[in-house]
Amino acid sequence: MPWYTMLLTNLIAEAAVSYWLAFFFQGSHVVGEVEWPVPDSNNEMHMDWAEMQVATTQDYATDSWFWTLATGALNHQTTHHLFPGINQGHYAKITPIVKKTCEDFGLKYHCVSSTSEALGCHINHLKTLGRNKHAG
Repeated sequence: MPWYTMLLTNLIAEAAVSYWLAFFFQGSHVVGEVEWPVPDSNNEMHMDWAEMQVATTQDYATDSWFWTLATGALNHQTTHHLFPGINQGHYAKITPIVKKTCEDFGLKYHCVSSTSEALGCHINHLKTLGRNKHAG
């Protein structure tokens, strides 16, 4: 195979995987269901680090082995943010603990039941941003 065919094939594969990755990040972060905290007039945040991780992420399809595999466990985004050094293979076991801990501390745990619902949340948020000239 000529070098330029290999290069083109590699570039196409990298573009496809990058798009796949970015696509599935949207349902976890760019949704109206999560909080978008801003600093106060003194440029201070009134939320601790762990609380902010929970408040600004949304999980989806956490009971689905398929979506956990297909997204590289991106559907367990809250767990990933709280425990970035832990191998993603453990996220499905940790997520119920995170959810229970959020309940114990009165924190809203953002989770929707399916990938399509998460992507729908993203589309709805984009529509809201498109209608609101002051959003962002």
